[in-house]
Amino acid sequence: MRIFFTVCSSFCIIFCSSSAQAISEISIKAERVEHPQADVQQLAIKLNFKKADAHKKADAQLSFSSSVRQKSEKDWAKFNLNCELHHQQAAIQCADGLLKSERLNVPFSIDFPHFYPARMADVDAVLRVRNASFSDEAGLHAAEKLSGSLAVSMKKSAGAWLWHTALDWQTGEMFWQPFYIANGGHQLTADGKLADGLLTVDRAHVSVKDTGELNASGVMRLTDFKLLSLNASLPNLNLDAAYPMFFKPMLDKTAFADAEVSGAAALRLEIVNAEPRSVELSLKDVNIADKNGKFAFSKTWSKVKAFFVSLFFLKVFIKSILQ
Repeated sequence: MRIFFTVCSSFCIIFCSSSAQAISEISIKAERVEHPQADVQQLAIKLNFKKADAHKKADAQLSFSSSVRQKSEKDWAKFNLNCELHHQQAAIQCADGLLKSERLNVPFSIDFPHFYPARMADVDAVLRVRNASFSDEAGLHAAEKLSGSLAVSMKKSAGAWLWHTALDWQTGEMFWQPFYIANGGHQLTADGKLADGLLTVDRAHVSVKDTGELNASGVMRLTDFKLLSLNASLPNLNLDAAYPMFFKPMLDKTAFADAEVSGAAALRLEIVNAEPRSVELSLKDVNIADKNGKFAFSKTWSKVKAFFVSLFFLKVFIKSILQ
């Protein structure tokens, strides 16, 4: 992706310059490009001023084709992308991208409504995928019929990158060991800054369909992805949906592996200096019952049982965040 942005930036400088009017086509070809994280081969990039679309008022067309492979993978994936460049709006529209291999099929489009406006280091991008699928050889990660969008904006300010992102998972199912999410309808919005190796999230809002909404802020160190601080509030978690989706996969080898849970919960969590500082958990009309009849806790269970069961679930939740 860094290569893509670098090439786009270079071509935009050429494209926006007055001298570009005398050029009809620019082509770049490379047999192999090596990067610490990925390899690229048979790279072909072409900027064509002759094929401008009069109907869409595009001033030029930019195309990419190559084979790409992560260092950890053995299979190559084909990458193709065709874009339209609009001079006056400083915009790029790429409508028919495709990343495809034996285990990967991702049709996508990406738009840059404002790409380096006024020569400033500002970027707005919207990535859309439609009916995407992928899997890995180990069977630990897979997805089918994924459709959605990811919007990202970044702006340089006083030595830091200010960012905003919005994710809309519309349709499709995903398995990411040990979690399985069967349907779409989930959203994420967040904004913050990136500076000095720290990712700061000023505000984040996550909505999981039929399950609950989470509001959070925090700081993560990018060198080791260590969560340094977190303030999270989950005011109304539907345990009927949340337990099989998020909790049960982490309790596979415990007494709660065959449990059915219903009711609602509210959670507040604060982490400071990578250590939990305060945790608040409240339960409402919660029922827990083992399918094999080994135990059962109803909504009238004693405060002592509620305390220890709540403590157990909190331990699992916090461990999954900090690990």
